[in-house]
Amino acid sequence: MSDTRIADRFVVQATVETSKLGLVQRAVDERSSDTCFLLLVDEALSVDDATLNQVIADNALLDQANDVLLTTEWGRHDGRIWLRAEAGGGTLLSELLAARARTDMPALLNLGTALGRALERATAVGVQHLDLGPHRVVLDGDDLNAPARVVGFGWWRLLPAYATGATAEGFYGQPEFMAAEICKGDEPTATSDLYSAALVIWALAAGKPPFRSSQPLMTLKRQAIEKPLRLDLVKPALKGVKDLQAAIAVALDKNPAKRPGAGQWLTTLTELASKLAPELA
Repeated sequence: MSDTRIADRFVVQATVETSKLGLVQRAVDERSSDTCFLLLVDEALSVDDATLNQVIADNALLDQANDVLLTTEWGRHDGRIWLRAEAGGGTLLSELLAARARTDMPALLNLGTALGRALERATAVGVQHLDLGPHRVVLDGDDLNAPARVVGFGWWRLLPAYATGATAEGFYGQPEFMAAEICKGDEPTATSDLYSAALVIWALAAGKPPFRSSQPLMTLKRQAIEKPLRLDLVKPALKGVKDLQAAIAVALDKNPAKRPGAGQWLTTLTELASKLAPELA
């Protein structure tokens, strides 16, 4: 275990992400003895107290959501901003995706319904994620069938929105998982997070996201106009894949007004899980 200490309180165990936001680290909070995620905000970002308080306020609205890991506090250490978030079991879905962990339909549907529940609650209270991807999904275990929860609600406030024509990468969201309308430079919508959630399921099933390039701007362009390949063509041997493809396709409509709401999508996935249960048993 590392002996690095933050704010005379957090003992850092490992760095799990280095990004335009800063560092995300697993740490032990000695005040509670809990494992947590600690986001150390990049020193180049200009973030005021009001924005940080709004991040905490967003998460306070989600305190009844069992499928959400809350960001609960912020502070400063050696002039650098930190935010503390719950960590649960602490295994990021992105870690398992990078390791090419094998998945099956029960795991995909369990993940989809967990994301659906989290977004249903967030939509009900008017909170958006806008950076939803495998790097913001935390598994309470070390395999893909473990319960999943979403972390990072409100973190988008620390970065500006993407603007067309921009050459810098300092905008919120990963291009591989950003909604089509955001990739076009438009405002996010009530179904933007649903689009991202569907991409997470697609990526887990296929082993990689549908649009990926060494040039983020190219990924943004493809995300804005191209349709992902059908999952039943990418993974034809996956049991129930045609039904899953139908559920994902509606959430990936480039027109946000044509996507279902989070609650409707959750119902679709729940009914699909029940329909396929005998076949998958």
